[in-house]
Amino acid sequence: MYFNSLSEKDNDIIEKFLPKFTIQDLMDHGFHYGHKASKWNPSMRPYILGVRNGVHIIDLKKTHYMMTVALLNLYKEIKDGKSVLFVCTNQATRAVVKEFAVKCGQPYVTHRWLGGMLTNWRTIVVSIKKIKKFEKILSERDEKGRHQVYAKKEINKMSKELDKLRVYFDGLRNVNSRPDNIIVFDAKKDDIAIKEAVKLRISPTVVCDTNCSTREISYVIPSNNDSRKVVKFMSSLMCDTILSAIQEDVKSYKMNIKGDHSDAAKKSESLNSKIKAGLGIDVPKVETAEVSAS
Repeated sequence: MYFNSLSEKDNDIIEKFLPKFTIQDLMDHGFHYGHKASKWNPSMRPYILGVRNGVHIIDLKKTHYMMTVALLNLYKEIKDGKSVLFVCTNQATRAVVKEFAVKCGQPYVTHRWLGGMLTNWRTIVVSIKKIKKFEKILSERDEKGRHQVYAKKEINKMSKELDKLRVYFDGLRNVNSRPDNIIVFDAKKDDIAIKEAVKLRISPTVVCDTNCSTREISYVIPSNNDSRKVVKFMSSLMCDTILSAIQEDVKSYKMNIKGDHSDAAKKSESLNSKIKAGLGIDVPKVETAEVSAS
């Protein structure tokens, strides 16, 4: 499908690299079902087609277009080497979001958004380091659970604290720096995450149901966000987009290495691990010899 409002280059990316989906696909998964008309948010007016049986119906033509634009932006960001944080604390859908975030090698928050997860990143880093420290100590126990340095009481305390930290920060443990962008699957439930992103001048991608506010959101995806079926389909599209961007980055990665090539080797290895995790394929490693750009 060609979008006249987008550039030729963007349409080319959509055609070649983004996953294909139709308005009929969105309808089959139930993207069009909103909330009761009495609970609507006026900022969602442009995306509402009408009312049926007292329930707002979302305009799927706009959902299709805005989803495509959001995926296009996601593709470009991943292609530029940026990371994206998946945020979904809805109990019914968070397991699905976590599954696809792990598959495409991106960080995630699915339990509860703690204030400062973006704006107070230094504190989050401390918690991540604690997880790794406790895991190392606990791995040094013998068969009977005893440690050479720490008493049993201290080990039990560490184990309990580790379990608690994992609940909140396990999805961030492999992040080296603050995520460059976020995808929020429920604008109303995770509004604090959106506010923190806006404060840091991050352009969030947010799924907005008819009862959500679209204010200060850069990439709105008007859709039913309560259905597990909808969130699963949406997450799969985002996952496929990210893996496509990583795969394309590997293909277009042309190097002319002279002398020390360690940085290039590290990048190639990192890209290889991400794609291998998501697609089950290998990317050739960088050789020690000089590599010339083709």
